[in-house]
Amino acid sequence: MCYRVATLDTDIMLEEIPFAFPTQLFLDHHSQSVNHRPMELIPVLMKDNDKMIITMMRWGLLPSWIKDETVAKKLGYRTANARSETMFEKPSFKNYLNNRCIILASAFFEPIRFVHTQKKLLFIASIYSVWKDQLTCTMITTVSNKVIEPYKSRMPVVIEQDSIKQWLDTKNSFSQVKELLKPCEEKNIQIAN
Repeated sequence: MCYRVATLDTDIMLEEIPFAFPTQLFLDHHSQSVNHRPMELIPVLMKDNDKMIITMMRWGLLPSWIKDETVAKKLGYRTANARSETMFEKPSFKNYLNNRCIILASAFFEPIRFVHTQKKLLFIASIYSVWKDQLTCTMITTVSNKVIEPYKSRMPVVIEQDSIKQWLDTKNSFSQVKELLKPCEEKNIQIAN
């Protein structure tokens, strides 16, 4: 599983997002961070009608049926990751499969730091919920590819740039985008220097 990510400064994130249509920011200037943990706010890309929106979400999906703050804190860490193979069965995740978003990260690690081989930004598959007027999300994981496998058994699902629109488009059912939930190609991921 993955419980640490690094993020980039807002301006750098915007340079890396490959869209020709409007992208709106719904966050104050985000500064680069090398160590985001579950239950913290992280930058996320989502689609709202025809616009891409970058906003902050609490990492750790909290289902709307959770009422107690103490329970939410405990559950949020456990729901920071969703296994791609079983998330459609789990009560915490199955009602949010069409609430798709993308975590914007520059690296993921635990304990070794992994980055994209050619880009500054990783587009990590995620789903979100609204809990008490807060947006919360989970990072979707899959089995590790050959680069990561010697260090950990699971890795985040990294969506390739040409599949971002397909993942975010809510006209596509979960079954139509499920094939994107696989390890990224080995050539696209490396250990950070």
